[in-house]
Amino acid sequence: MNAKLLDLVHERTSGQLRKICDAHFTSTGKALRPKLVYRLAKVLDVSSERFSLVRNWAVALEILHNATLIHDDLQDGDRVRRDQATIWVRFGANQAINAGDFLLSQGPVAIDCDEDKAFVERLKLHQIYAETAQRLVNGQSLEFEMSQNLSDVPWLEAAYTRCIELKTATMFSRAALGIAVLQGMDDFEQKLLERLFNDVGVLFQLQDDVVDLFGDKQRGNTGCDLREGKVSRLVLNHLRLHPSEETKLLQLLRTERDKIEDAEVEFWIERFRSGGALDLALEQIESLRREVQNRALELKRPPLTEFATALVAEILRPIREVTEARTLNA
Repeated sequence: MNAKLLDLVHERTSGQLRKICDAHFTSTGKALRPKLVYRLAKVLDVSSERFSLVRNWAVALEILHNATLIHDDLQDGDRVRRDQATIWVRFGANQAINAGDFLLSQGPVAIDCDEDKAFVERLKLHQIYAETAQRLVNGQSLEFEMSQNLSDVPWLEAAYTRCIELKTATMFSRAALGIAVLQGMDDFEQKLLERLFNDVGVLFQLQDDVVDLFGDKQRGNTGCDLREGKVSRLVLNHLRLHPSEETKLLQLLRTERDKIEDAEVEFWIERFRSGGALDLALEQIESLRREVQNRALELKRPPLTEFATALVAEILRPIREVTEARTLNA
């Protein structure tokens, strides 16, 4: 998949844009989303005649995901990703926008790499891709809206749920929907599968919120979400458990990131631990893990249930030490 992606990007760029894209893909991430596409296609026994479209769908989604990473890093002011300087830091904001825009446009190109095959299925994948991009942008916009309406805590709770469904879970649910189309599932099964992997995506975001404060996201500093003024599951839990500390916590979120001292971030990390926000987040993660298991059983496909269980375990691996430590202290 990586070779296909790099060839597609390389042959359609030149000059500094090619250099930027090459630099971005020099350090690859976990490729969780394309792996999901391939593994789900195997689990659902997608026809070998559709393998080229499975590959193209995986490439299209990985390109889209990387487009959002480049734009997100610029908008959030993140200077490090995957232990390297981000694209806007290395090449400037304007070129980061150009690189993200270019990648966003290449998803449909990837889908059509075998344009002589399966016209109906390719058309459906194009529709899903466009809807996925639309949802991601809406999620990103809502995240900024949340940062501008921090005083409305009840609204923030609902907005957070909607935001992570749009910005994070979409890539999981729509990846699965594309495979459901290629497998030939009926509308009912497609909806069940999409709902299942929406929950998987939400679970991924909840663990990501925990990792940001109690793990390593390879973004330079601990607590990037706090420094960027983002509303996370930990923030919302703390506001629910300790409303008297709302003013102080929201004041931190409103502070420009370069004016936030490391000691302030460390204070709130410890406060989330001692005040119960972390424990509550881990309980919410466990509850959702069980819900994912139940949704998988609804589809009555044992290999899918096994796959969902293994995928959830993989997603939760980065917070295993945190979870085990809580168990030992219980």
